[in-house]
Amino acid sequence: MYIELSQTSGIGYFPGLSKPVTLDADLLTEAKQAELRLLIDAARFFDLADSIGTPAPGAADYQYITLKIVDGERQHTVRGLVPVENEPLRKLIQSTREYLRAAHAVSKKQGG
Repeated sequence: MYIELSQTSGIGYFPGLSKPVTLDADLLTEAKQAELRLLIDAARFFDLADSIGTPAPGAADYQYITLKIVDGERQHTVRGLVPVENEPLRKLIQSTREYLRAAHAVSKKQGG
C-alpha cells in the first residue's frame, strides 16, 4: 500500500517545497500497518468524495491537503480544505504525517 500526501496553496506556499511525499506502508511494522488500515477504514476513505470542504465566501489564501492511497486494485484521492473538519480523515492525515516524519528521520540517519 502506498500513501501520497501533499499540501497546496496558502501563506508560504512554495511549489518546490510542496511536492507530494510517498509512504510505502509495506515497510512499516505489522502493528503500524494494522493501525493505518484501521484509520483508513474509520475514515471510510475509499467512499469519500474527491473533494471535501468549501472555503467561506470571500475567503482567500486557503490551503488544501491531498491524500492519495493505492492499496492493491483500489486507488482513491481526496482533496480536503484545511483545517480538515472530517475527524477520522484528519486522524488519518496526522498519522500519515507522523509515519512520514519517522521514515524521513531514519533515512537521514542512514545517509539517504
